[in-house]
Parts: sequence; C-alpha cells; structure tokens
Amino acid sequence: MGCDIHMWLEHEHKYHNATSNWWPFGSEIGGDRDYELFARMAGVRGDGPEPKGWPENIGWCAEAHAPGVDADLHSHTWFTLEEFEPLIRDCGVSYMALAAAARAFVLAGHDVRILVAFDN
Repeated sequence: MGCDIHMWLEHEHKYHNATSNWWPFGSEIGGDRDYELFARMAGVRGDGPEPKGWPENIGWCAEAHAPGVDADLHSHTWFTLEEFEPLIRDCGVSYMALAAAARAFVLAGHDVRILVAFDN
C-alpha cells in the first residue's frame, strides 16, 4: 500500500485591529510520492523528525483534515517557507510550484505556512 502527501498553503491576513486570520490558498494540494522527502518531513516511511502536529489556529479549508478529525490522515506537521524550501530541493515540480506560490505571498507581505499530512 502506498503513502501519499496532502498539503495546504495558508497565508495570514492581518487586519487593522491587529487581529490575524489564516486563509487557504486554494484547496488541498497533492505532491508526488517521494518517500525520502516524506521521511525528511515527518519520519514517514523512513528515519526523520517527529511530526509537529498542526497549529491550533488553522484556516477553514484544512479544518476537516486536522489531527483527530480525519482518521485517514496521520503524521500531521507544518513548515514555514524557510523550512520547506531546503526539504524540497530536487523534488517534483508540484513542490516547487507550491513554494513559488508561498514566496509570492511573502513578497506581498504575508506570513505563510504549509500544512502537511499523509495517508496510507
């Protein structure tokens, strides 16, 4: 049985009253099956770090897939763009496209994060 990756790009909207809110860029984003990358990200299918879980204040698009909500997903973790880019070097174009979209939000002054989970 194979393992697939599920990702969500979120960017933070900061409002005039100093509150913030995380918003999705599109919906779920799939990536190529790359077990070496999965291990580097969250110890999935190989040696690597323990997954961090997801932040408490996730955006509405990812809520249905959060830890404890979507039983089909496991090893939830997340990355800043600075953490994500070194991990995806020499990986498929879908990962590079996701990083490019995240970089565009950063250039526009937004904070970004990439939420990641896996299935079997």
